[in-house]
Amino acid sequence: MKTQAVVFAAKEKIEMREVDLPPLGEDQMLTKTIYTFVSPGTELRVLSGCYGSEDHFPFVPGYAVISRVIKVGSAVKNFRVGDAISSCWVGKFENVQSYWGGQSAYHVYTANPEFHVLLPELNDEELLPYAITEVAAISFRGMCLAAPQKEDHVLVIGQGMIGRFSAEFFRISGASVTVGDIDKNRLRDAESYGFTAVDLSDENAAERLSCCSRNKYDIVVECSGTSAGLKLAYSQLRVPPREVPNRYIKNVPKLVLQASYIENISIEPANFFKAEGVMLITPYDREFEDRKLVSELIRTKKIDTSGYVRNIFTVDGFIEAYRKLQSHEISSAVFKWN
Repeated sequence: MKTQAVVFAAKEKIEMREVDLPPLGEDQMLTKTIYTFVSPGTELRVLSGCYGSEDHFPFVPGYAVISRVIKVGSAVKNFRVGDAISSCWVGKFENVQSYWGGQSAYHVYTANPEFHVLLPELNDEELLPYAITEVAAISFRGMCLAAPQKEDHVLVIGQGMIGRFSAEFFRISGASVTVGDIDKNRLRDAESYGFTAVDLSDENAAERLSCCSRNKYDIVVECSGTSAGLKLAYSQLRVPPREVPNRYIKNVPKLVLQASYIENISIEPANFFKAEGVMLITPYDREFEDRKLVSELIRTKKIDTSGYVRNIFTVDGFIEAYRKLQSHEISSAVFKWN
């Protein structure tokens, strides 16, 4: 079967192509894509040849897919025709590589329930808020691992999609959240969502950040993927007091690395951390529980998705959407496939 897909043909070259799906196996299902959500950080970086993608062109990118099951193999018992699902695992194509292959009108999936979150019985239009599920679950996992306490002061550096979702989830936890970025549009968006936002391109950014938390931050979440962002993150962690009742400090500040880094970054910890004790958290990729819990937050309207799914593009506008993301004209994009 042939299907339409976004193909990154070479560095910075995007095409819409007709590609071939593999035949449907007995333990697989055929799905029709309703929406895909672009993960700008990952997809734009693989478009530029990062993360090992240079050796894989041409390929189909993307990993956040909302689709509906239209056919199941003879051995499939768990999913049914008509089910709406959010998928983190994507299948392969016959005539082009997959990296990770989400941006396609149809998919052949293995019917493993670990890879697919079953969504409520809604019509296609009502499923739009769930488009953020896969990307948001990455940030949700980081928040859970950091285990914020109510009234913790949290700084989120970088307001791409991972940073924006991180800020949302830490706020839901009851923490006081400050965000920072160098992009004016992202900062305006953050302020419109009620966050205290600091322009990190300001030469006095560190001092501005100190106005938002008197003793620096209990948790710093680094989402920029830059060496400058990482160094700023280190500098904004609060310093635990030396004089404490216990022999060893237990309540240490936490640094959550939610970004991937293109360059190697070197520091000398003893000179950089001005106290004994920093907990470094490097979240693994989202798992089923993270994705399921995020879908429940969406269903119960505990997270406002409207700002993330407002830029909707149909097939003839997909390439334009990537270019707008590259120029920071927009910060998010949803692709509507039917």
